[in-house]
Amino acid sequence: VAYILQDWWLVYWARAEVSNSTAAPFTSINSSINATPTDGEFHLTFYLSIYSGLTAAAVVFGFVRSLLIFHGLVKSAQTLHNNMFIAVLGTHVHFFDVNPIGRILNRFSKDIGQMDSMLPITFVDFYQLFLQNVGVVAVAASVIPLLLIPVIPLLLFFLYLRRYYLHTSRDVKRLESTARSPVFSHLSSSLQGLWTIRAFRAQERLKKTFDSYQDLHSEVWFLFLMTSRWFALRLDSICSLFITFTAFGCIIFRDGLEAGQVGLVLTYAVTLVGNFQWTVRQSAEVENMMTSVERVVEYTELESEAPWETEKRPPPGWPSRGMVIFDRVNFSYTADGPLVLKDISATIHPGEK
Repeated sequence: VAYILQDWWLVYWARAEVSNSTAAPFTSINSSINATPTDGEFHLTFYLSIYSGLTAAAVVFGFVRSLLIFHGLVKSAQTLHNNMFIAVLGTHVHFFDVNPIGRILNRFSKDIGQMDSMLPITFVDFYQLFLQNVGVVAVAASVIPLLLIPVIPLLLFFLYLRRYYLHTSRDVKRLESTARSPVFSHLSSSLQGLWTIRAFRAQERLKKTFDSYQDLHSEVWFLFLMTSRWFALRLDSICSLFITFTAFGCIIFRDGLEAGQVGLVLTYAVTLVGNFQWTVRQSAEVENMMTSVERVVEYTELESEAPWETEKRPPPGWPSRGMVIFDRVNFSYTADGPLVLKDISATIHPGEK
């Protein structure tokens, strides 16, 4: 509001200057000599003070906004990382058998990186631009209220487009995250087994496998970029229509409008072309980046193994003898998995191996 009021105040100021200049010829010479300098100085001080106050308010609000949002988002990312770290440390060993190391590394590197560095900037950018675009429409509607009539169908068309695009974009982004994991996993495994690869002279085979994983990831990434471009073209069409309606509205209703208002509305409307497209792309980007949050939250909810310390404590002198007894033991790796030990009974006496 402070940002838009600055420009609105300039229009008001210009209107006052015009009315003063048109009224000046009708004043007497004596009164103009005595009153004009002080009046002019008063007017200039008044208008400049209000304008400076609005500018200062916009700057202060901008700083406070950024500090609050960044603090909140970075704190959230830190909490999620710590929760995921504790959950992964405390989960069953079976989890590490069924999940390759690349998949786990992907959550701690790329996904946490998105949350730490990219998501806060994109989020702040998105909602700042969103409020600016709302301001553009509000200013245009306050000058020419009939502009709201074409804005409603354009808004509905935009919402339909955004929903249609996000359905695809979100799935493509998930696919990109999934296609990235084998690249990490393969690279990590190759580095760990370098001596084995060299011994069997399997460098070429592993290089081809890595290239195929990387190609697959590049294909998905290119698809994501193309869907963004498709969406951007249609958004620019909506903005062009809005500018057309605004320009013709100013011509049709020119009798009831002032030059300053028309200038303000047209200037604001033209800024929509780049701004609106970028706003929606940033909103989609925020939603796509939330898949990283989704993936991290999934790991914070991992089932934990038994606690490291139990309430039932063994006696102080335990163990007095190194004796292990298996009495009809059945064991499986998962609750619904097949039994790998079936009805095992055995006694291992002290000193036996």
